[in-house]
Amino acid sequence: MLSSRLVTPHCMLCDAEGMLNMAICHGCFNDLPWNLESCPCCASPLPTHLPNNNCCGKCQKRPPAFDRSLAPLRYEGEVALLISAFKFKGKLEYGCLLTQILADHLADNIEEWPQLILPVPLHKHRLRERGYNQSLEVARLLGKRFGIPIEYQQLQRHRNTAHQSDLNYAARRKNIRNAFTLTKPLNATSVALIDDVVTTGETVAEISRLLKKGGAQRIEVWALARTP
Repeated sequence: MLSSRLVTPHCMLCDAEGMLNMAICHGCFNDLPWNLESCPCCASPLPTHLPNNNCCGKCQKRPPAFDRSLAPLRYEGEVALLISAFKFKGKLEYGCLLTQILADHLADNIEEWPQLILPVPLHKHRLRERGYNQSLEVARLLGKRFGIPIEYQQLQRHRNTAHQSDLNYAARRKNIRNAFTLTKPLNATSVALIDDVVTTGETVAEISRLLKKGGAQRIEVWALARTP
């Protein structure tokens, strides 16, 4: 009989013995930059919890096209390193760990599950360069865990836009405008949109506007992390 030590994963950050079924130890897990106080609309980190579950000032002034965002971590420190390696260096195991964290967060916070999961698509040129879509990899794990169907061809990015991270706020909005297409009508009114990191929220907002025009009534954004 194999000992439990042989099947317990080791921490990806410090190589100590990991938590049960997770490749991270208790110490590193607790030290992650958790997004504990955040806007319920856009998941932007906040210094303190807003009363009555109100949205942040930005969302009150300009309500996003999506209805809710959930991101358990802040995009900084070790989380930023893990996501960067997952996204650009083929470290899919890092994405698996972060998706486990996201899935546990969703399990604690979702009361009514969506009918469909849609990953934020990559343009075909970028997909060819990278070899995989990191948002689709996250979506697959979430769909399997929660039994929600995934559609990864219905939403497409028809313009090969510049990296959003290289642009300021105004340029991000212009860069992403009309960059996406629905190839066929939606067969769901409740949708979860999956992204790896939400920065300003312009990408998911642009897609959400398209999905609302296509018949979606409720859209939740699920992301691994949110930029402070």
